[in-house]
Amino acid sequence: KRFFPDQSSVSKEPEKILGDRELEVLRLAGKAYSNQAIADKLGLSLHTVEAHMRHIFTKLKVGSRTEAVLKAIKQGWMTVEDSK
Repeated sequence: KRFFPDQSSVSKEPEKILGDRELEVLRLAGKAYSNQAIADKLGLSLHTVEAHMRHIFTKLKVGSRTEAVLKAIKQGWMTVEDSK
């Protein structure tokens, strides 16, 4: 079972938490792109995208893509419209 500390510690400014590429990967994940599709779109290897996703989960203190995207929306880093 995972334990995640208080979520209020996440900054309202994504650049203080996530790198530019991590934020780009997260936004594409929010559009329901698979890891392979993100890799193809950004010219990265699948392994690199998977590493970015792991880092995103750790930095945002979440356990899934859905939680990461919801947190980004709640923080104002992306909108529901961005995920269409």
